[in-house]
Amino acid sequence: MNKKENCQNSSEREQHIEVKRTVNQKSTSQKKVNQKSTSQKKVNQKSMSQEKANQKSMSQKKVNQKSMSQEKANQKSMSQKKANQSGEKSVYDENRDALQERVEEKQWKKKQCNGLQHSDDEEKQKVIDSIMKVSRDNGFDDAYLQQHSDCSASSIKRFHSAWMGKRMSNWTTIFNLAHCVSVNCVFAENLVGMLVVIIMFLIRDAGIVSYHIDSPKKVVIEINFGKDKLLRMKDEEKNEKGKEGKDDEHL
Repeated sequence: MNKKENCQNSSEREQHIEVKRTVNQKSTSQKKVNQKSTSQKKVNQKSMSQEKANQKSMSQKKVNQKSMSQEKANQKSMSQKKANQSGEKSVYDENRDALQERVEEKQWKKKQCNGLQHSDDEEKQKVIDSIMKVSRDNGFDDAYLQQHSDCSASSIKRFHSAWMGKRMSNWTTIFNLAHCVSVNCVFAENLVGMLVVIIMFLIRDAGIVSYHIDSPKKVVIEINFGKDKLLRMKDEEKNEKGKEGKDDEHL
């Protein structure tokens, strides 16, 4: 009886051990499966991270390509703009050269004419500048000049335009205003310069004009004529005629 029970107990222990071993093996297998699943999950996560990195890299590459395309477009636009400017400058230079030729031709034609009315504009400009200096020194405005001269408002306006280099005034207006400022000015420092400019314009290359101030009320303007002018000879002739007249009286 005891032997039979021992055999039965031994058989149950073996079955229990076998069941336990099977459970342990199954648990180990499940654990390996779980580890494998975890490893696969990590691999998948790594793969997804790499894919995101690749997508980000692709996006950055597209942005860089777009930026380069924009830069090329800007460079092309700048090149086109420079080409247009070059073309415009060329046209401007041509127009300027043509205008300069017309101005030079006009000046040459004026120099072929004689008389004050047809003298060149450069000489007029010198006289106009000297008149403007006297006007500024004495505070003469347009209304004053119109009131104290024979010039109309439109003539004075043209005179100012000539001073600014826009269009030239005529000699009638210029000399009327020169007379006006000469008579009415108080501060006459630049008046002397204006008179010298006018005299130089009148005698041209016939002599040299200079001046010196002797006192606040006196200025001496000297004209040294060239060799072809004989002022002294006329004075000597007058003296000789005077002597002859006196001799005749004595006789």
